[in-house]
Amino acid sequence: MKNSIFYLAIITSILGWMSTSSGCVSVETKDSKVDVSPSGIHVEDEDGSVVDVGPGGVHVEDEGGDEVDVSGEGIQVRDNDGDEVDVNREGVRVESDRNEELPENWPDEITLMDGFKITQLIVEDSEHLGKGMVKVVSTGKAGMAEIAEYYQSMPGWQFPENYPISESSLSMPMEKNGAWFNVEAKIDDQGNTELSMMYMEK
Repeated sequence: MKNSIFYLAIITSILGWMSTSSGCVSVETKDSKVDVSPSGIHVEDEDGSVVDVGPGGVHVEDEGGDEVDVSGEGIQVRDNDGDEVDVNREGVRVESDRNEELPENWPDEITLMDGFKITQLIVEDSEHLGKGMVKVVSTGKAGMAEIAEYYQSMPGWQFPENYPISESSLSMPMEKNGAWFNVEAKIDDQGNTELSMMYMEK
């Protein structure tokens, strides 16, 4: 936003005034408007940027549609590309809807099946999750037995003798040297296969 120091000075002055008054005030400048009331503060810039401050926290939205919410629960950032970042007491979670590649810290031995395209990447970092969990979601076409055979062939990974598998869905957890890996797959109504891989180091 433009002239942020000027806005801060205005808001600070208004808050000082409101400490001795229960009324409302509205201030307009050449390119912005500030509304202050007992319920909070609303700042709107001519470019479409908005800041709302209230009992629940702070909400910021810029002219491009990117948003930031700050509250007692944590911080959430969303951009107009579909990416999200959540920071709270549990840790950090990153989600993206853009076409992605496997993250740099992803184990080289765990590969994505040919013909699948990554559509979503979720990263969770938390003290409750050890070193954090990475989830990769992809779409393509493959049968459940084919997927199970592909990931069972990874050397050194142990998987249970019995795991949920049918013609349209699969869930197969695996472990190796303290690391945990899970493959989930399902076929949607259009006949496409959604393949999810989750990896976590303990």
